[in-house]
Amino acid sequence: VLPRRCMSSDPRGDHETMKSTSAAPIRAAVALAAVLNNLPFCLIASAAQHLSDDVFQLPTLTAAFTFVMTGACLVGMLVSLLLMRHGVSFKQRVVLVLGLQLVATATIVLSTRMRGAGGMALALASAAVLGLSQFVGEVTHLSLVARRYPPALGIWGMGTGL
Repeated sequence: VLPRRCMSSDPRGDHETMKSTSAAPIRAAVALAAVLNNLPFCLIASAAQHLSDDVFQLPTLTAAFTFVMTGACLVGMLVSLLLMRHGVSFKQRVVLVLGLQLVATATIVLSTRMRGAGGMALALASAAVLGLSQFVGEVTHLSLVARRYPPALGIWGMGTGL
């Protein structure tokens, strides 16, 4: 949560109020948001080989996770544009992103109980939801950070780099 003095809507005043506000809580909030937004995407990308080879026993489909998540990021770009165009608030977008990531991650975990193509299809569909929500989260958070506290943009670089 940004300190109240940082929430000025006057762009000229933002720079001055940022100087008088401790940057540590802002940096911590940005880092936490980056981790929460990017962690599920990175976990699935790194677990793709184990999931396709060992869990679903479909080793030729390892690259499908990366393909599906990256493709969903492109769709996420359009979704982000639509959400902003229709005036969906920052808070609503954050809740949407966290909800989608929670459901998709839980669904991937449940898909590991299934074997073969059915489990793989469910895991890939969930990976697509993760890719979409990750990109919507990127755009949502980066727009806020760039507008409210530009020096913290570098903190976001610890994520996927999308």
